Amino acid sequence: MLFFYENGKTRNFIRMDRQVGGDLFIEITDKGDAEMEQKPKKDSMLERTAELFDLPGDVVAGLPRVELTGNRELRMENHKGILSYGREEIHVNGGKMIYKVQGTDLELKAMNAGELLIVGRILRLELE
Repeated sequence: MLFFYENGKTRNFIRMDRQVGGDLFIEITDKGDAEMEQKPKKDSMLERTAELFDLPGDVVAGLPRVELTGNRELRMENHKGILSYGREEIHVNGGKMIYKVQGTDLELKAMNAGELLIVGRILRLELE
């Protein structure tokens, strides 16, 4: 991990790495060495909000949340609709990805604007 801090007029980077033996390696570099290092990426507004309120990032960003219970039940939150439906395959729009649920005797048991429930014998879940 790479940390940055300012101490008066001096800027320093701290690099912390866990070594193979479990020892913690800490390296402090001054600005001259730090310019060669890659600068830490700034977090997006959603990521900072999620961190501030201790919320999962997927909830704040509206990303789909998939819960698979055994091989008999699949729940999905924040879906964008059903693309195709059949007893052996159901395609669900997840926004940036398509979720392909494959199995036997699949049934869309419940669905509303935000959640859906698929039951049956689920053999495969593919993200495309």
